[in-house]
Amino acid sequence: HNWLFAYSEDGARALTLLSSIVKTARRCGLNVLKYLELVMNRFQKWRGSVIPADVIDSVLPWNDEIRELCALSV
Repeated sequence: HNWLFAYSEDGARALTLLSSIVKTARRCGLNVLKYLELVMNRFQKWRGSVIPADVIDSVLPWNDEIRELCALSV
């Protein structure tokens, strides 16, 4: 329900996208904050340009490296 407070259509779209990423990371058993930090750090290099498909693939939550780096502590 957070999109009710987005103040604009672009804000609502951004919140919806972020919510989807967070929920997917959670379902994959990842530490969401670690995952978001890792994704943002890897994508920072391409700020303002198109991110290559292989880079996007490398940060998907079911990627083995990502699962290892962002696993929830037990």
